[in-house]
Amino acid sequence: MICLFYNKYDYSHLFDMFYTAQEVWEHRLKNQTGELGDSSQMPYKLTFKYPVYQLMKISLKLIKCGNQDFNKELDPSDDEIYAKEYASYQTEAPAIVVHFDGDYYHIIDGRHRVRSYFIRKLNEINAYVGGL
Repeated sequence: MICLFYNKYDYSHLFDMFYTAQEVWEHRLKNQTGELGDSSQMPYKLTFKYPVYQLMKISLKLIKCGNQDFNKELDPSDDEIYAKEYASYQTEAPAIVVHFDGDYYHIIDGRHRVRSYFIRKLNEINAYVGGL
């Protein structure tokens, strides 16, 4: 079993506020366990590529992660197991981290959470958005 802290945290009062990359990274570390990574890993490096993030709800239809189709199971199968476990939690997931290219939101951290929201047939997810 994996550990991911899905709490009943209410993000609503934090929307439209701006956060530094360091604050976003610290939120990630505080709200997740498992593959947290360190400064040598890609999510860390990509997070710090954007100095400022805004917390907002974003449409799942506008999220991209390479060629991944989130309506289909993740590969490798271990990833789909994680996503299904996350989907079984009926609470809101910790915010994902994305960057916006003007058309789409590209995942820096959170593809299992995005897939879990597709499984649950939700339309939006909380995200720290960089590149605005």
